Amino acid sequence: MNRFLASCVGAMLVTVSHPAHPSKTLVVRAEQDMTVSETHPNTAQNETTKHTLSAGIGRGGRPVREGRSRTYVRFDLGALPKPNALQSVSIDTATLHLFVLAHALTPQNQHFMGKRYLVSVGSCRSSDWSESTMSWETRLCADEWVSLDTKIVDGDSLPAPHTWNVTEEFERAVSAGLPHATLIVDAQRLLNCSRDPLEGRGCPDVERVGFLRFASRERVDFGISVVPRVVVSYSKLPTSLMTYLTSTLAVLSAIAMLVGLYGAIRGLRKRKG
Repeated sequence: MNRFLASCVGAMLVTVSHPAHPSKTLVVRAEQDMTVSETHPNTAQNETTKHTLSAGIGRGGRPVREGRSRTYVRFDLGALPKPNALQSVSIDTATLHLFVLAHALTPQNQHFMGKRYLVSVGSCRSSDWSESTMSWETRLCADEWVSLDTKIVDGDSLPAPHTWNVTEEFERAVSAGLPHATLIVDAQRLLNCSRDPLEGRGCPDVERVGFLRFASRERVDFGISVVPRVVVSYSKLPTSLMTYLTSTLAVLSAIAMLVGLYGAIRGLRKRKG
């Protein structure tokens, strides 16, 4: 009977399996967003850019007549599951959705790449900022932000939605157990040249003014398809410890069942005898 028990347990060890862990999707809307502008280096631009964000090079500030603007967007990760000793969380994909409203200060007589923009989205490793107080001079990740994805936006196609891949940053933030993730949006107007800017060679001309406008989180009255958001697909997977505990419990349950069966058979034989 001992050999019989051992063979049954061995067979159960081979057939122990874990249920599938299908990917789930979550839409994370921006909890804060703002534009910082070099043309107003010491002034928070939240009220000015409350409904419209921007990125590129603009005009009209003091003491800087022309200057760059960048947009910061922060996302609360509280709705995503947290990794622990028994469960790991894998970010399968994370896609930033922005609705590009229009372009500005782009001469209409310029053709080819004159009204096209190279839009880069990067990550900022700090989320300790407020949309009501941060300015160009106090902005975080001024130079050390990490580029995640870049694409070309054609001014003639606007208004239109666009997306960027930010999986790397959301994977990092969730794995580290961070409560927030901050993304930075930058734009550069492409000049009249025959080179493909995504090849990394660029154009020899000096960059000129021109910027893009994006819908902010306050535009939610126009629908969720307009506001900044990240669509996250994630999977919850068992850790090595969880796999070991699950397998051990399965084996112990199998042994208990077989011992009970063995006892029942012996009792039945005694009654017959």
